Amino acid sequence: MMVEEPIKASVSTEEDKLFLYGTIGDAWDGVTLEYVRRMSSRLDKTKLTVHINSYGGDATEGVAIRNYIKSTFDEVDVVIDGIAASAASVIATCGNTLTMPSGTTFMIHNPWAYVIGNKSDLQKEIGALESLEQSYRDIYMERFNGTEDELGELMENESWLTAEQAETFGFATKTVKDGDSVESQDNLLIASLLNKYSAKADDTKAEENSANDELVDVEESDEDEDEELTEESTENKPNAFLSNLVKTFNV
Repeated sequence: MMVEEPIKASVSTEEDKLFLYGTIGDAWDGVTLEYVRRMSSRLDKTKLTVHINSYGGDATEGVAIRNYIKSTFDEVDVVIDGIAASAASVIATCGNTLTMPSGTTFMIHNPWAYVIGNKSDLQKEIGALESLEQSYRDIYMERFNGTEDELGELMENESWLTAEQAETFGFATKTVKDGDSVESQDNLLIASLLNKYSAKADDTKAEENSANDELVDVEESDEDEDEELTEESTENKPNAFLSNLVKTFNV
């Protein structure tokens, strides 16, 4: 049975799954700690799968949700269905495993805030942000494969990581690729291009052969040379095209 409410989160009581879709900390149209606590109370406390698709939201709420899930369930598997950014990426670290299918995104950056007030207010907010930034670093470092300075640079630059990059850095423990589908599409594309350019090359060769038949005073050596040049030209056409195609997608 799927239990749903008017906000973008739901729980499956049959398979112990929690779906966190929406803005973190938004009580009207998102995911809050109170909601997660209330919904997860209906589930068994041994194993939970958390599905995430969120651009983030309230930084401290994300930390609270992450810590609650981590401390409440014995085993947690996290799956990023679309994106886990900012506070949502912090929640994603609550799992024993973190799975990212192809096309999903994991974004980390330094926390930020809107501030209204005098210079004392601004200075206080700077201190609060520095403290929160360190909290985020401590959480990420539990998984990150590099140094804290390297992590700090990634956060400072607001890094949007693919599934493969997230796995390399240690955030994701598993990536899922639709290998058969992608491979077959690539093979069909290449085969189609080769057939297309091979057909054009055959037409060109046929025209040249027809023209050669009309020549009566062509030496045997010249015919062999023309044939070699024709074959070289034919071979270079598809190769040059595919080379340019690869360069285009590698930019």
